[in-house]
Amino acid sequence: MKALQGSAPNDEDLKSMMKAVDNDEDEWINFDEFVKILSIKFDEMDSAQTVLEAFKSFDINGIGEVSTDHLRHVLTTADDQLSEDDINNLLKDFTDKSINYEDLIQEYNSDLIQYRTATKLN
Repeated sequence: MKALQGSAPNDEDLKSMMKAVDNDEDEWINFDEFVKILSIKFDEMDSAQTVLEAFKSFDINGIGEVSTDHLRHVLTTADDQLSEDDINNLLKDFTDKSINYEDLIQEYNSDLIQYRTATKLN
């Protein structure tokens, strides 16, 4: 979040983001819910294109997919490293070892519309 908005969010902001996207109310953010947070944050910055470009930067084979192993490596070696538990939680829904990010962008657009409707931002 620090990288997206330039500063770390405070506890109140984090709770608000969690409440907005944690559909299963398990107090964890899975990958789909993380994408929803990205969509909200990127909404101000030509969101779909920005998210697409972010995923493209991890697509080392240029095939429209990101390997979960590669994404795990990036997330564990970045300056703001995530814990192993956080990474496992983010990636738990991807059992096929890859993420088709173009499909995620389509889902993200749908989620953004639902979020805006739910929060009356539309």
